[in-house]
Amino acid sequence: MEIDLHQPIMADLGAEKADLTLRRRSAACFIEVIGSCGPNRITRNDHELRGLERFERREAFYRRVGITPVCIFLDLLARPEDLKALCQSLVDRIADDGRDREMSL
Repeated sequence: MEIDLHQPIMADLGAEKADLTLRRRSAACFIEVIGSCGPNRITRNDHELRGLERFERREAFYRRVGITPVCIFLDLLARPEDLKALCQSLVDRIADDGRDREMSL
C-alpha cells in the first residue's frame, strides 16, 4: 500500500491534484483535507475562503471525471477517534480492493 501526496488525480484529463491518494495495485482512494471550514463550508476570513475555493475547483473536477473523494473537513480533525476510524476503514477498503484475486479452475 502506498500513500501519495499532491499527485495528479487523472493527469491525462487535467492538472488537478489530490491532497492524498491511498493506493494498492489498481485500487485508489482520493482524500481531500479541507482545513479551512467544516462541512457547512462557512469560512471566517479571506485565507480560509481561498482554501475553500481551491477545494471547490478540485471538487468540480472530481464530479466531471466521476470520482467521489473522501473529504476530511476541519471539524473531523477535532475528533481524533472518528478520524482514526475513518482512516482505518479507508486502509481496509483499499486492502480489499487491491488484493490479488486467484482464479479457481
